[in-house]
Amino acid sequence: MKLNDTTYELIHSLTKSEKRFFQLQSRLSGREKKNYLLVFDALEGMKTYDGKVLSGKLRGKKMNVSYEKKYLQEQLLRSLRNFHNGLTTATVLNDALRDIEILFKKRLNALCFARVRTALEIAEKYENYPALLALIDYESKLIARTGDYEKLWRYREEGYRKKAGALKMGERIAYAECLVFEATVIQQRKGTALSAGDRKKLQELRAELKRMLAHKEKSFLLEELCLVGLYLCTTISGQLKESYSYSRKTVELYWKNERQLSDKAGRFYASSLNLVNRCILLGKYDEGSYWVEKTKSSLEQLRDSATQEMYQELMPVIYAHALRICAASQDFAKGWELVKEFGQFEKNITVPLRANYIISMRVHMARICFGAGEYAKALQKLNQLINWKQTELQEDIVQFAYLFRLLVYYEMGKHELLESQLASVSRFFSGKWSGNTKGLTVCKMLDKMLRARTASSEAEALKEFKRRLQASIGADSIDHEYLDFIRWAEKRSGGRRA
Repeated sequence: MKLNDTTYELIHSLTKSEKRFFQLQSRLSGREKKNYLLVFDALEGMKTYDGKVLSGKLRGKKMNVSYEKKYLQEQLLRSLRNFHNGLTTATVLNDALRDIEILFKKRLNALCFARVRTALEIAEKYENYPALLALIDYESKLIARTGDYEKLWRYREEGYRKKAGALKMGERIAYAECLVFEATVIQQRKGTALSAGDRKKLQELRAELKRMLAHKEKSFLLEELCLVGLYLCTTISGQLKESYSYSRKTVELYWKNERQLSDKAGRFYASSLNLVNRCILLGKYDEGSYWVEKTKSSLEQLRDSATQEMYQELMPVIYAHALRICAASQDFAKGWELVKEFGQFEKNITVPLRANYIISMRVHMARICFGAGEYAKALQKLNQLINWKQTELQEDIVQFAYLFRLLVYYEMGKHELLESQLASVSRFFSGKWSGNTKGLTVCKMLDKMLRARTASSEAEALKEFKRRLQASIGADSIDHEYLDFIRWAEKRSGGRRA
């Protein structure tokens, strides 16, 4: 039995708005439900694909199910094209080229020429070089039709210059894309460490991307690709300050070219959130908050029926970053308000939250609750995370959650529970999580504090706890949350903020 089906997958990828649009368009005429719509209803109602169940649902209907499924696919894709019409300049230009081809064949030259000129402006503005080359061809063909050969001769030089420029820039952009792709491959396969070959390759990629970025003939697309590539290279190499610099330059480039936002919304928001992450890791909390609010505001303004799904997917990430900033800057009052605000947001979304978002949100909510003195709620969030089945998706956060829960037990005075949990958690960090040396440090020091019999011995243990943990903390995203332990130790010992 076939385990899945492309038509089933297509239907279940649709948002509510896309489904509603398709159903309205398909049922405008005729009272009797068409066969392909019966197939749509049957597949939509299935939680998993089963060919036998589908046949059973359509039993008694005179139809070729295989043909109807293929026809349904075509209708769905046509509906999606109409629904997303004008969503990006690429779709606008594709539609314009189809119109131009029809008008050219009908010899409606004046109307066709007007469409070419309008499309040329869009292609040049948004640097769509494949469309630009096709439009230059139509422009020359239309001039040839006029019979004005003197004008055509003059255009010969202008058209050649336009084509040569478009081809040259298109080639440079394609080369930059290859460099970024190489950096992406290294990022995805690097595992826990870079090989000597990878390090050498990253140096070569950085040098080439810097050379291209410094070239006097730049375009938005080329500058964007170079900055993204340099951000990747420095991030992979662990150069936090440099990756922050390139991340900021990338985001500033987008804001200088806001017209590109509708075309590159995904890249823009990914770069903005990368910048926020860099700000958090460097302790630039005010700047991080600024970019969180700016990104959130922009996402709200861009939202429409076609971008609703992207909005619902990205907002949890924005909330997670905002909560991280509140926890790190110890602004627990604001963080508590954000926790309640996100609770309301979560009730109204239609797109299921991704598992990694849920993990991230729960741990940051727990940090806020802990800082606000809401220990029971912090414990609830941590238990939900630790007992969840999909925690392998972000094991680094789960490791932190296990350790942070020990801290909650200590503050709540659950010493017996803490003692039993310390034993099992210590085994984790001595075994399968032995790569996280901070984990074993936290366990050992909490055990030492638990066994302290006097205030002075506890104070001495806190002092050692802070010193040993500070020695093992770096500047990457896994380490950053561990500053909570140092802040806690300072607060208990009456010291200054970290």
